[in-house]
Amino acid sequence: MIRTDNLKGHNEMCGGYAYSGYASFDGVTVKEVLEEISQNEHERYRAELRQKYIMDQKAVEEAGFDKGLTAGIKQNQIKIAKKLLKKGTKLEEIIELTDLTKDEIISIKDK
Repeated sequence: MIRTDNLKGHNEMCGGYAYSGYASFDGVTVKEVLEEISQNEHERYRAELRQKYIMDQKAVEEAGFDKGLTAGIKQNQIKIAKKLLKKGTKLEEIIELTDLTKDEIISIKDK
C-alpha cells in the first residue's frame, strides 16, 4: 500500500519533485495514490468519509457565522431602540427605524 502521509502539495516541495501537474515524494505521485484509493473499496469509503466530515465542518462553521451575525444585528437593533426610547422617540418611529416589533420594543421599555 502507498503511504500518503509523505506526500506534499504541488507547491510544497520538501525534497520531492513535481511533474505532469502531480506532486511527488519518494517517487510516488498523487495520481498513483488516487488510483490506488479508487481501486480499494475500503480506502474509497474512508476518503468519502473524510470529504463528508470536511463538508459538515464547513456547514457548521457557516451556520455558526450566520447565527452570530443575526444575533449581532438583533443586539444592535435593541441598542438603537434603547437610545431612541431614552430620547423620547415615538413607538412607531422606533419600529420603522429598527425593524423591531411593537412587542419587542415594549419589552425593552419595561426593562
